[in-house]
Amino acid sequence: MKIKNRASALAAGVLILASAWGAAQTVDWNHPDIDLKELPRAVAPARGKPAAPADEKTAASAVIDITAENYADEVKNSPIPVFLDYYATWCPPCKFVGPTVEELAVKDKGKVKFGRVDIDKQPKLTEDAGLPGMPTFVLLKDGKEVKRLVGVDRTDKDANKKRLEDAVKAYLLAP
Repeated sequence: MKIKNRASALAAGVLILASAWGAAQTVDWNHPDIDLKELPRAVAPARGKPAAPADEKTAASAVIDITAENYADEVKNSPIPVFLDYYATWCPPCKFVGPTVEELAVKDKGKVKFGRVDIDKQPKLTEDAGLPGMPTFVLLKDGKEVKRLVGVDRTDKDANKKRLEDAVKAYLLAP
């Protein structure tokens, strides 16, 4: 059974908790010794911060949050090429590569528009994109998809950076 949130865990009557040693334990919520008021609420993990931004405000403003409401203006009708990062806050590979995307956004600001789509908050955009995995990077020129990259190397930030930089150069910055 896949448990997505605390509410579904309560409904199912069980929750998998990671112990300090990384082992999984099953907790029976109906057990008389468990007081639900004493349990901490789950908090979504942070997306991460750029590894070494020139300036935190610049990095944060270099990547635009794309929504169904601003998609046409920011993506379809953009006068410059667009790099979209489809991610989820709960996705470890997404969090691993997030700072790299922000770094590239600062580097190529004004030449390429970098946007991110939170798949949980934008189900329509996610469905329309037909994502095969997470994270997915979609590169668009003149509002049309020119390249799609799926997944990242979870162990090598430099390899991810090179792969994304090469794709931006080849598909978005090349004439």
